Amino acid sequence: MRKIWLRIKLFYFLVRVAKNPYDAALALRLNPILIELGCVDQSLAKTRVASSSIAFDRFLISANKTVDLYDLQKCAPGTLGFVYAEHMLSNGLSPEFFNSLKVVDEKTRFLLRMRQTHDLWHVMTGFSTSVEDELGLQAFLFAQTRYPLAPMLIGAAFLRIGMTNHPLSNVVFERVTLGWSRGLQATEMFGIDWENNWNTPLDSLRAQHSIRPVEPSKVDFNQSEVSKATVPQTMAYTS
Repeated sequence: MRKIWLRIKLFYFLVRVAKNPYDAALALRLNPILIELGCVDQSLAKTRVASSSIAFDRFLISANKTVDLYDLQKCAPGTLGFVYAEHMLSNGLSPEFFNSLKVVDEKTRFLLRMRQTHDLWHVMTGFSTSVEDELGLQAFLFAQTRYPLAPMLIGAAFLRIGMTNHPLSNVVFERVTLGWSRGLQATEMFGIDWENNWNTPLDSLRAQHSIRPVEPSKVDFNQSEVSKATVPQTMAYTS
């Protein structure tokens, strides 16, 4: 009975995410349900080897260890640290936004690491923070890690597209397909020791992991949806 209730709860939150995609905290409420249903087990199996070299207790960002974006801006142009800082500051993002998850076991440790490094995956892959590119990144993440939240968010997006007949639905499908294929082509990224690579040239790090960065989407998915009188909200997803 417990699993039946959890599946109903999961579907309920997916519908809410589709209706109110601006609420990142709402999307993150899916994680505890996915853990209890055992959906994270496959991700752990796929990423355990890649992450074995990382001392998580040392590298996990916490309230006592923050990332200073202005300090990273002092890194040489073109390095991971510099590009990451520019990405975060230009988009008004904070490295501490996803740090509310308490680590109690291997599963929550995996999920926190995925949250903390989310925007580093944006930087590495070239996907922007636009709606369609965020969904493309989710497909990349799933190909790499089997992160269960990724297909849930993609599914919520497709649910919204189905309900609204969005005129740019083809763009979303293209970005998701691109993210999936690029994720399969790249070598495992989950185990990257990001904190020790701030001064590494981004192009070099991409080459090490066989990543061909994508060109950011040129369409304005948000504006197109806003312009439709029958669709009052836009989609914005994050892991």
